[in-house]
Amino acid sequence: GEGLVSGQTNGDEILLSEDLLDDGLAILRTTPGDKSLRVDPAPGGGTEARQLPPNTRPILDKSLALQLGEQLRLAAIALDYTRPDYDLEWAWDGERFWLLQARPITAAGRCTYPELKSQPDIWTRGNTRDVVPDPLSPLDWGASRRLVNAILGQGFALAGLRLHPGAQRAGLYHGRLYLNLSLMQWEAYATLGMSPEAMNRLIGGHQPEITLPPLTVRKRLAKGINLLRYLLKAPMKRKAGRREVEGVMAQTARWRHQPLPQTDAEYAEVLRSISRYSRSAHGLHFLQGSGGGLNFLVEMIDVHLPGEGHALAAALMAGDPLSVTARMGYELIDIARQAMSDPFTRDWLRRRKEGEELDWLELPEENTFRIAFSEFLETYGHRGIYETYTRNARWREQPNYLLDTLPELAETDLDTLAATRDVTAANARKRVMKALPWWKRPMLVGIIRDAKAGSNEREAARSAMIAILEVARQTLLGLGKRWVERSWLSEADEIFYLMQPEIYATLNGVLSGESLVARVEGRKRLFEAFQAEEPPDVILLQDGGITSEPQIKDIQGDQGDTFHGVPVGAGIAQGTVRLLQSPDEGGRLKKGDILVVPSTDPAWTPLFLKAGGLVMETGGYLSHGAIVAREFGIPAVVNLPGILQQLVDGDRVEVDGNRGIVSAIKQ
Repeated sequence: GEGLVSGQTNGDEILLSEDLLDDGLAILRTTPGDKSLRVDPAPGGGTEARQLPPNTRPILDKSLALQLGEQLRLAAIALDYTRPDYDLEWAWDGERFWLLQARPITAAGRCTYPELKSQPDIWTRGNTRDVVPDPLSPLDWGASRRLVNAILGQGFALAGLRLHPGAQRAGLYHGRLYLNLSLMQWEAYATLGMSPEAMNRLIGGHQPEITLPPLTVRKRLAKGINLLRYLLKAPMKRKAGRREVEGVMAQTARWRHQPLPQTDAEYAEVLRSISRYSRSAHGLHFLQGSGGGLNFLVEMIDVHLPGEGHALAAALMAGDPLSVTARMGYELIDIARQAMSDPFTRDWLRRRKEGEELDWLELPEENTFRIAFSEFLETYGHRGIYETYTRNARWREQPNYLLDTLPELAETDLDTLAATRDVTAANARKRVMKALPWWKRPMLVGIIRDAKAGSNEREAARSAMIAILEVARQTLLGLGKRWVERSWLSEADEIFYLMQPEIYATLNGVLSGESLVARVEGRKRLFEAFQAEEPPDVILLQDGGITSEPQIKDIQGDQGDTFHGVPVGAGIAQGTVRLLQSPDEGGRLKKGDILVVPSTDPAWTPLFLKAGGLVMETGGYLSHGAIVAREFGIPAVVNLPGILQQLVDGDRVEVDGNRGIVSAIKQ
């Protein structure tokens, strides 16, 4: 040890890597040292050095190297799962490893493209705030850091970009999920020539843009070739993704109806199978990250009608064919109407709303509403409120939110909604066709079709991934209950405060179950601290430290009573402001109200059908709220940070989804 620390000799170097599919460790390579010096304690004090013949035989065999690697990884995660970057010292006594010291690594190397080396990393919540606005649990963070890379990098790789092998597109700051916007902007530009501004519009948020090198003729040609390569390969990739969606829904249904494992070894095997299945679903990842068709449509319109691309594209994409999320909303309306047309079921729903604790499973088995609702949950029960969090219950577990929305959903006027949407779409088509040169007009129909298909496939892929998440949640809660019985956890859902390697290590006996108690308690306190924070939308990092948190663009107009965002749902609507923080508050939303929210996920969909218009603090053109608002034909404006503090519940506003403006109506 002394010879190594003093630099008089060099030891073995063993490089390990995590398996991208199930987080298992593997040895990448071993570089043997010469081990030519031995330093021993001297009899009279101090040390004495002795030369040895060179020895390149590894000190640790493969089994011991993996055992040590796992112990070091578990220690780093235990010290700080959000930044497990530590220099750990250890010793081997011939029987076991001992950890001696841990020092945080404060000057880690930066993995980025050469063109970005001199610029700070821009980390944004512009897109993630839409689906995961609150802190991530350790389990969700462990999965997200893998999934984000898989989703965001695939399209660029398909077009021919050599992705930086060490670049990370997901970061955890203030407990929230951030995306490395610098990487995203550069990869989109370097591959397809997409401007940083266009990338910002797609993902949402008011954030900075990277500085770009001049575009030479050679680079323009390369981008054209990349685009052609992408257009040739993408259809096959999308087709594979659609097949995977069908396969995932069938596989998760089988898993869901299987009994839970009976032993720790079986739990480890099942969890690894689910993880590997989810992370190897490359077609799903491609569909989730694909949005090029929509961007082509917006830019094509903007060239000839500057500033109107977003609104007109939204109008052109409204209506059929519907995404899985929109179909879910319409099917729920059918069930609601069926329920309210039956006196017995209508009375049952009324008693529920008045406070009686009634379980729909206690309805008579022949009740038509019970049968229809059961079929609905069989198809869509894997969804839930902010469903991307594994810790949140699914509708199959807690359907009360859906039941409470039925009476008002039954009153939805779908005919008027469809008529308004069709008129808006027809007017938009006339305007765009008139503005386009004659040779571009035949292309419009195909581009609209592709943009619509891309949005729908994105929603379908999300639904399939949530179905996998439901099975993982079901299995983890089963394991959590076993650990409660062993007094390792207080409640089953505390298992979400652990990361996957820790769960596997406990199941394999490497980590003692008793050690989980203090670990979980510490993380619960950290999680509560994260929840109390108000995280910035954008963070700038350089050389491992935060350089600044840039000021968010002012959304207010000159007069102070108008707010400028991104139009994603065409049309104009006036109504009463209803500020909601969660779909659970949906009972306050009356028909025709303007729904004003921080973000949305599929659980908000039933409320869209009651709302006269939609306003979102966050979100971009590919956000869930934007996609569903377009399909329903609801005027919608997104990307308005701070709007919930600017508007007052009960006031009246106008939502102009054609121009992206929300205006206060003076009483």
